[in-house]
Amino acid sequence: MGGILLQSSIAQFHKSIQKIVVKGWNDLLDLTWAADGKALYVVAGIRAAHVLLHVNLQGNARILWRSPGASGETLAYPPPDGRHLAIQNWVANGNMWMMENF
Repeated sequence: MGGILLQSSIAQFHKSIQKIVVKGWNDLLDLTWAADGKALYVVAGIRAAHVLLHVNLQGNARILWRSPGASGETLAYPPPDGRHLAIQNWVANGNMWMMENF
């Protein structure tokens, strides 16, 4: 049974369990497989922000994106070709945007 279990870093693949410790990070909130199956996109919570990490199967994490003021979920959506990454994020800040003549 393929799937993922997230308990500060446990991944389950094809009836076997491989523990992946995301080095230097805790408060892991969400994860998504990369299109090639060789890495994970992991969202971690930090002080008043969310961080999107690219984590290889050895647990090495690289920051891809920071979202100061994130107040809701942050999610990553990799397409099948792996060439782009869509990010969904909720933020709470004092900015207001107005569009005219659209």
